[in-house]
Amino acid sequence: MPTLSFAGDSFFSPTFVSPGCIPTGGLPWLLAEHRELVCPAWLLRGWRGQGRIGRKAWPAQLLMALVLLRWSENLPRETAIRRASTDLGWRAAMGLPADVKVPSDRTVRDFERFLRERHPDIGVHRYVLLHEHIVRLCLDRGIGGEGAIWGIDSTPMWCFGACIDTVRLMGTGLRHLARWWARATGESFARVAASWDAAFLLAPSTKGGFDIDWKDREQRARAVDALAKAVVRIVGEVRRRVGSIRRRFRKRALLLCRGLAGIVANDLETDVDGRLVIARKVTEGRLVSFTDRQARNGVKSKSKRFKGFKLSLVGDLVSGLITSVAVTPGNQHDQDAILPLIARAAALVDGIDELLGDSAYGFAEKRERVRRQLGVTLVSPPSDAAPPTAGDRLTKRDFDIDFDADTATCPAGVVSADKVWRKSGERHVAAFVWPRAVCDACPLRERCLKGTRRTQVLRLHPHERALRESRELWEQASVKRKYRRRGEFERLVGRMVQLGGRCAKAWGIAFARFQAHCIAAINNLGLLAARLAQGAAAQV
Repeated sequence: MPTLSFAGDSFFSPTFVSPGCIPTGGLPWLLAEHRELVCPAWLLRGWRGQGRIGRKAWPAQLLMALVLLRWSENLPRETAIRRASTDLGWRAAMGLPADVKVPSDRTVRDFERFLRERHPDIGVHRYVLLHEHIVRLCLDRGIGGEGAIWGIDSTPMWCFGACIDTVRLMGTGLRHLARWWARATGESFARVAASWDAAFLLAPSTKGGFDIDWKDREQRARAVDALAKAVVRIVGEVRRRVGSIRRRFRKRALLLCRGLAGIVANDLETDVDGRLVIARKVTEGRLVSFTDRQARNGVKSKSKRFKGFKLSLVGDLVSGLITSVAVTPGNQHDQDAILPLIARAAALVDGIDELLGDSAYGFAEKRERVRRQLGVTLVSPPSDAAPPTAGDRLTKRDFDIDFDADTATCPAGVVSADKVWRKSGERHVAAFVWPRAVCDACPLRERCLKGTRRTQVLRLHPHERALRESRELWEQASVKRKYRRRGEFERLVGRMVQLGGRCAKAWGIAFARFQAHCIAAINNLGLLAARLAQGAAAQV
């Protein structure tokens, strides 16, 4: 399959038709002047047009320019294609003459799917390689270089699917299953609902299928119990009969059954009367959308909750360069994504030795792993350090620990080398113990011991040494002065949101990651365009 080619200079060239169609310094200008620099051939190897026979394929660089232009204005794919058919600036950026039709929606969709594939030679997603290539271009031109201040933060990213409550999740899931079962068996939807004894599926809505007052607690409890038991009964029946339908319908039917069973297991509990009611608890695998199964409940703060994913990024507060991004489920803690996120940034940029982050990144275990494995110090408030106790009571902070000598000294000056292991939750931790006779005669006994305890047992954090070092570091005035600049990182987060990072544009976390890397690349291309425009103006 050969590749389409267009004459660079002709009467139909967009810049000939309208010389001022691409203002200097913007993304269209950058793509028009430096398209091969931004879209390298090695990255696009494997796209159509490598053979000699067949219909001619669209050039990969042209399609890449269209994809970047689309995400620069956060447009739907169809809207971006219509824009390219009429906007001469976009055509100039793509290298497309004014008399040639634009690529079809199917072609652009196939190319975006191509970008989401892994590069055969490197084994990394092509969109990740594109973002890293643009970061290197920026670094080569002094963006994010000397004087950079690196930070890390996260922000909510709403999912594309509809987020609904537990009752509607069960009703919607049963409707999806009934439609699929009707298609698999060749029966009508109404007949399937009747055979399942689920007449409420024929109502316009799940709650409308139950003739009750949903504000009444007792009636609501009975309706939820009836709906949940119907789900359990129907899921069991479908699983028993799934072998009777054609093979190509079985996987989808079992997947829908698994989702419904998960809703009952995670969202419901049994009350004192034996009824299934909506549980008032936090469950890690709790679904929030039947159409976007990878979305989860997330917590940004005590008062701000969201449903979907979490977008994390590392960047330079001074230049605005975004070096690495990651998208994780909404219920995953910020600290769980920092190792691969920081590792990617450190591999691209030499000299990242400190990162400013909020208290979500201040846990001693992760700080120590980042420091030990990547050589990067996280400057953030210690998150797992116990707060000072009110009044004059003594806390663990008042005990000195000599980690080299493996001893601990209490506030009264008594040294203990008696180290034991005590169970704390699901693991054992080290602890120092003082003799009972010493504690009985101690003048600080009332301030040191709690309740009826007769001797002091000082349990250590699994990373006690790193925790104390981070606490001592945090108390330094120079560190707190440096940390005040962390608020500037909200500008980078706001830029990602402005470019479309607040809401995913398609189902699934895989597309959300593709979208996040595209808009991070757009942010960096804006910096690169401004820097190259300054250089061009200086030469003139």
